[in-house]
Amino acid sequence: MPFRKRIALILVLLLLLPLLPADTIPADKALDYQVAALVSGRGFNLALWEVGALTSKLKDLVVDPAAHLDDDAAARQLVLDYVLTARRIGELKGTITRVLSDPQQPNPERAIAAWQAELLRLLHRQAERRDVVEAILESQTATVLAEEGLTTLGLLWPPLKFHFSEPPLYLIVSPRQKIALRKGVHLRADLSLTEREYTEAAVDSHLPDHVSLAEDIGGFGGAYPTMVIDNASLSWILSTIAHEWTHNYLAFRPLGWHYFDDSDTVTLNETVASIVGDEIGACVLERYYPQQVPAPRPSGSQVHPLRIPELVPPRFDFNREMRRTRLQVDRLLAEGGVAEAEAFMEAQRQRFVAHGYALRKLNQAYFAFHGSYATAPSAVDPIGPKVTRLRRASPSLRVFLETVSRFTRVEDLDRALAEIEGRWGVPNPQGRVSLGAIAERLGLGTGQILRSGDNSDDTRHTNEDTQGDQRRAHFTPGYIAISLAKDARHNHILPRLGFGTKECEDSVKGWLRLGVEYPRTIAHPLVV
Repeated sequence: MPFRKRIALILVLLLLLPLLPADTIPADKALDYQVAALVSGRGFNLALWEVGALTSKLKDLVVDPAAHLDDDAAARQLVLDYVLTARRIGELKGTITRVLSDPQQPNPERAIAAWQAELLRLLHRQAERRDVVEAILESQTATVLAEEGLTTLGLLWPPLKFHFSEPPLYLIVSPRQKIALRKGVHLRADLSLTEREYTEAAVDSHLPDHVSLAEDIGGFGGAYPTMVIDNASLSWILSTIAHEWTHNYLAFRPLGWHYFDDSDTVTLNETVASIVGDEIGACVLERYYPQQVPAPRPSGSQVHPLRIPELVPPRFDFNREMRRTRLQVDRLLAEGGVAEAEAFMEAQRQRFVAHGYALRKLNQAYFAFHGSYATAPSAVDPIGPKVTRLRRASPSLRVFLETVSRFTRVEDLDRALAEIEGRWGVPNPQGRVSLGAIAERLGLGTGQILRSGDNSDDTRHTNEDTQGDQRRAHFTPGYIAISLAKDARHNHILPRLGFGTKECEDSVKGWLRLGVEYPRTIAHPLVV
């Protein structure tokens, strides 16, 4: 290019320079770009994982991997053996890691030789039957989901598919001045502890007003099939399978579409998935693996050893202490005491570690992540209790999920609660409701309800302040449910009362007697 043309081009560019935006990166996106640059090369490649997982599931559509099993009993036993082996693999990995990191061990390679050989043998065994176990659990969970009415046009959509896989790590970035999920990035699952801490240090040093945490997660619903770890109890695995499927379900509905709008919609999505996952997981466990169902907690009527406070130290309660920690941190941050809050969190972390809870870090990012699950002990957000109230007020899990799936913001939750509680009414603190109101709601005569309770000797659960025939004038919602559940002719009434079908729970004070004879009744305070 001739010299004069070059000069002219430079002058034109100089004239156009003031017209260019001062910052081509929007201010609200600057942190996103910075974090992406800091974790470059350590991010999780979802597309590559999807290729392998989808290929495996497509093969399952052609040939059912569980078709060779003779009966349901064999399928259930295979699942139990798989879970038990997964637990042993976790124990071996932990033992090997501790020996290799012990500076006092003179010959660590020789010490772990036998464990390493066992580990390789078990890993090979798990790989051979993983597809079969996945197919069994998919079928069992899908059956319960369909029975609960969680279908679209008569079909379970999306089809329930999951893969036992180590989910990616999740890097959480929170402001130091307040607890908030400012940015989240998925990292490779195979990052070592050193690489995790290097990544966190890089983010913290380049973004001094923020703190980060690279945390393990138990499942990942942002993929299809979803990811679930297998080194856990069967009840946890089943709950997580249903939890992650719920995210897939919501991905086709407004609530899922608005997942990333703000922290409130994240909390809404995660809390709904937790409630559905726990409820469906418990039903699957009770139906197919009843021997794995935890024993019921002792009732208040049983005799307990005398505890003398001066002699018996209080048991360390993780949930209670974590909630106390969160509330204190919130108070300190609200007062502007960032350094004080961080010093308090570190002191509490050491206290948790001393009681056997291996918390690597306890900072604002920890609470920002775990607080998005509003049913978690570290959560103080009012969204969790509100969603739980909505579930208890809903006549079925299907109605609950259909209701919340239409939400686009947290205000929708408040409106739905006001509507459903206004429709059914809230009982007084004693949990008493008018028998006539129940009869009117159900379209039954009071005699039908009274007769259904006549078979029970639990008349002490009625209003003890009345006498004779008036004695049954008011019933607690829990007692009505128990009475009806004992008479199969009236079981169809329970859903209309707002009752679900899972293990009995004491939701209306301590007067509701728990017992194995009523394992599939749930008592709700919101009835009429």
